[in-house]
Amino acid sequence: LAVDKGAAGRVPLAAPIVRVFYAPSDRVDVGGGDDSVFAGLDGLNLAGRPLPLPLTTSGGPPGGELSPPANPRALAALARADALVYGMGSLYTSVLPALILEGVGEAVAGCRGPKILLLNGGVDRETGAALVAPAPASSSSPLPPRPMTAVDVADAVARALARARPADAAGAAAATPRDLSPFITAAFYPAGTSIAVDAQALAARGVARVVAVASKPAPEGGGGGGVVYDPDALVDAIAAEVGGWAGGVQ
Repeated sequence: LAVDKGAAGRVPLAAPIVRVFYAPSDRVDVGGGDDSVFAGLDGLNLAGRPLPLPLTTSGGPPGGELSPPANPRALAALARADALVYGMGSLYTSVLPALILEGVGEAVAGCRGPKILLLNGGVDRETGAALVAPAPASSSSPLPPRPMTAVDVADAVARALARARPADAAGAAAATPRDLSPFITAAFYPAGTSIAVDAQALAARGVARVVAVASKPAPEGGGGGGVVYDPDALVDAIAAEVGGWAGGVQ
């Protein structure tokens, strides 16, 4: 998938994204700026400097998928966190790449505080087509695409943290953790979002709290349009969720 974050990249994708993973490049940047040093992934030492991460393949032929570990400082921060908030942004190209690192899912599951998923203010190019079960064999045409719902977004987060590796949409459905509570305990959305939010469906999957937060119109030219969170209202809502958790109201 070639990712274009500019205005030309707002055209919805023609098909849903099944999952995100790291793949090797023929060059690894271990420096910075114009003086960057590049070398192949098979080089263990670059001008006397080791690769920044001990990258390993996760099976398959050489040059296949990589499983980089999370930064130990990030894992330590998760271990002592009072709460975890999944920020807004492009689901597959901004949020999930940090969640699929080795060790992150286990660290998140071990967090003792609330785990809050912040839904975006509208459907964007990456969430315009949801993973759906294949059409029955008796059907003469494939099922029409539909936008991702709040449940679909939560499922994508859970699959990333569980490092599920489905090969297709049917496999993704099978690999999705049924109980989302180890990864998400609450879902917030800005009032007026175009993302369909089914609080009962989320609760049935372990997301105990679904909160509508005051919003305001999105800035002109800002991503997928729609609405954005009112900053003060969002801060207050997160503070209330963390305070309620600490006070035993879960």
